[in-house]
Amino acid sequence: AEDLRPDAESCAVSASALCLNAGRFRVQVAWVVPAQGTSGSGVAVPLTADTGYFLFFSPNNVEIVIKVVDGRAFNGRFWLFSGALSDVGYTITVTDTSTGTVRRYTNPSGSLTSAADVSAF
Repeated sequence: AEDLRPDAESCAVSASALCLNAGRFRVQVAWVVPAQGTSGSGVAVPLTADTGYFLFFSPNNVEIVIKVVDGRAFNGRFWLFSGALSDVGYTITVTDTSTGTVRRYTNPSGSLTSAADVSAF
């Protein structure tokens, strides 16, 4: 089996992107409030090597927490978990910078949906 090594150069931390698992995964969140006609990009705040959160409206209001875990020892896959702390509509976009694979997870406006995908990548 091929050992895919993360390339920290391929993911640049920015105001709107988390780089998790040594830069292998770039996580971004786009939010929308249809009733107000507003939308934007979440502000990314790293917490640990595999976890971070996003702010949408103000620096004292966490909207969603996300982590990408290396579960390869258990099932050969990377796992994604998200914890919704708001019913704002959003789409999480996760890019595996090593393979180029992209996964999207959507929370419709008015819903409070967390995610657990143990076969994300």
